[in-house]
Amino acid sequence: MFALGDDMKKASMLIFTIWMMLLFSLLALGIYRMAVARMQVAKRIEQIMLSDNAAKAACEYMVLQIANDSTYFDSLEELKTPVKIELGVVEMEIYLNDEAAKININTASRNNFEKLPGLNDDIAGAIIKARMDQGNFSFIEDLLLLSEISEEKFQKIKKFITVNNSSKININTAGRVVLAAIGFEDWLIDEIIYYRKGKDGVEATTDDGKFQDLDKDVLCETLNISSQNWLKHHRAFGQLVCEGGAFEMCVATNVLGNNVFNYAIILSEEGVIKWQEM
Repeated sequence: MFALGDDMKKASMLIFTIWMMLLFSLLALGIYRMAVARMQVAKRIEQIMLSDNAAKAACEYMVLQIANDSTYFDSLEELKTPVKIELGVVEMEIYLNDEAAKININTASRNNFEKLPGLNDDIAGAIIKARMDQGNFSFIEDLLLLSEISEEKFQKIKKFITVNNSSKININTAGRVVLAAIGFEDWLIDEIIYYRKGKDGVEATTDDGKFQDLDKDVLCETLNISSQNWLKHHRAFGQLVCEGGAFEMCVATNVLGNNVFNYAIILSEEGVIKWQEM
């Protein structure tokens, strides 16, 4: 009996030791997972901070570029060609969208709105009424506050609208939808885009045709007299320009091989107008 009692005590101690080892193992595993999670969070925060600081530096760089631009025109080739910048461990790819290639919802007419995808006379009227009753829109997303504008409708028009231009349209960057919205007929839009594409037939490449001065007697040799007269007519009514004033800077950041953020930042030579992380 005495020997059996010792064996039972030894067995109990062994079981207790095993359970304690298991408990400490689980505790160590839990602490390890917490430490890893905290390290990952800390790493992510560091990446975000590096990414944000790099994007802010890119803003300062681009604002200076816009302010020091000595040309009198902005083209798709100039704006859409990606620029790659390295700042320490952060790599960025940047290109610009011209806000002057869009319809300003604070100055657009009922007719302008009606010609945008998915909009009709009733919706155009509702936008005009809201603008008259409540004042200018601060953001294009303000349109979603109108019962007539669903998320689906907004997604169809958002790339064609802005609140950040002078209401004049850049003939070098505006697309078919916007040109049609300000009253251009299809034949004239075809001629403009054909000229802009250049010899290779592709826009945003080095051989693009660029309108540089809408006041010239001959805008370009490619356009016929009728087209040139139409453009001068629209220029006379203050609808057209050859350059932008505000731009959407699209930035993709990469920190140590990891894609961190995409930014859409509206800016002009005066500074940042709107900052959005995508």
